[in-house]
Amino acid sequence: MNQPAGPQPASPRRAGGATLAATGMAVPKRVMSNHDLEKIVDTNDEWIVQRTGIRERRISEAGDSTSELATEATRNALESAGLEPGDLDLLI
Repeated sequence: MNQPAGPQPASPRRAGGATLAATGMAVPKRVMSNHDLEKIVDTNDEWIVQRTGIRERRISEAGDSTSELATEATRNALESAGLEPGDLDLLI
């Protein structure tokens, strides 16, 4: 069988005939740090980090949608696996 050109997926795992070739992620671009949050509510970075471990969070802007993030994450996964959309049988 001919190998596709470009980067090859890193050791896909097989389970019941399915192959996990890659994962992808995407997050909103806007970042709110704990220091930013201090300006809005009565809290501070140390208090938040000590209790939650959170240092920053991502905030969606008006017009952002989960489908746009899912599309970007899918593109990132395909690129990571060295695959094209037509190479897939199923996307979960």
